[in-house]
Amino acid sequence: AQYMARLGADPTAIAKAIKDGAVPGTISDSTESGAAPNRNNPNLFIQADTQAHSAPPSPPFGQLVPDPPPGKTLDVRITSDAYPGDVSWTLSKLNGALVGALVASAQLSTASKPLVQQLWNVALEAEYGTSQWYRFVISDANSDGICCRYGTGNYSLALDGTLLKSGGKFNASESTDFNVSQAALASSGPAGSSPSPSPPPQIMHLLSGLVSRSTIIIACAVVSGALLLGALFLLCRRYVSSRRRRLAREASNAALSFRKERSHADTMMSVGFELHDLPAVAHPI
Repeated sequence: AQYMARLGADPTAIAKAIKDGAVPGTISDSTESGAAPNRNNPNLFIQADTQAHSAPPSPPFGQLVPDPPPGKTLDVRITSDAYPGDVSWTLSKLNGALVGALVASAQLSTASKPLVQQLWNVALEAEYGTSQWYRFVISDANSDGICCRYGTGNYSLALDGTLLKSGGKFNASESTDFNVSQAALASSGPAGSSPSPSPPPQIMHLLSGLVSRSTIIIACAVVSGALLLGALFLLCRRYVSSRRRRLAREASNAALSFRKERSHADTMMSVGFELHDLPAVAHPI
């Protein structure tokens, strides 16, 4: 039937001819006397699917078949810490849960200036009706990330201007999985509402820097407050200790003065008793 269709025969007429030659009501060999074995096998699929198949409709004249969607661009921005030579990144395709072909990679040079942003633009393929997944991995050879032990470093991933990931605090490595349609999903709002525009990557990096600076300022304020409280505690403790020693000294002096006065009073009483006991002396007139 396919051969005849390629020769230009009507597919509907071919299907009808085959169906008319089949034994009605059965899809097994015929039980008629003298029938050849496997007589009905050529008609098996026609009897199972009695709908005549027609060729798919052609698009109207002048209508163009839609082209595959254009590719997307992944922006990789990295501001390293004081040791840029420790930082590297890779971008690979994902085949289900398995890592596939390597798309792009980079190793920051030891000659790179620390705390200076570097940019890579990676072109990603896009196929019609598919959504390719990718995995981005950033690594640090010293296993301390790029923030914040040796400087405030950071990195970000943006797909056609839409931020996918930003960070900097990790140990040996950090991975991010995304697909080429994630940017549209991330920017879409509720049904009936228009998607809100995403801020440019430069603004996102500026906000990230402001957040990092704010975090440092808050941390410094907390440390300064703790040091101030510690100093006030030491001053209060010293004052209380000094006050306690002075009160003890005043009490000791008061006790010593009391003992002296009591000793003096005892001495005067003793002298008075002695004078009282002396015999009276008669004076001549």
